[in-house]
Amino acid sequence: MYSHDAYAPFNELLTGMFRSAGVAPAYVQWLGSSLTMLALANAGLGLALVPRCATNVAFREVVFRDIMLEAGCAASCT
Repeated sequence: MYSHDAYAPFNELLTGMFRSAGVAPAYVQWLGSSLTMLALANAGLGLALVPRCATNVAFREVVFRDIMLEAGCAASCT
């Protein structure tokens, strides 16, 4: 999961979506880098929810899938 200190907008977007859905993930790492998250997922250490702009990086074992956001919910890369 993105560290709130590193990328607050994406952290708040994801935690809000999980809370609304009644989902309580068991976070293992709080990170500040999409690249680090993707590297861990590539190594088989879980999954990564990253902004679409992070899909430009290729990892052998990573498959990117779009997820639908609820109406009025938007994420951006800056």
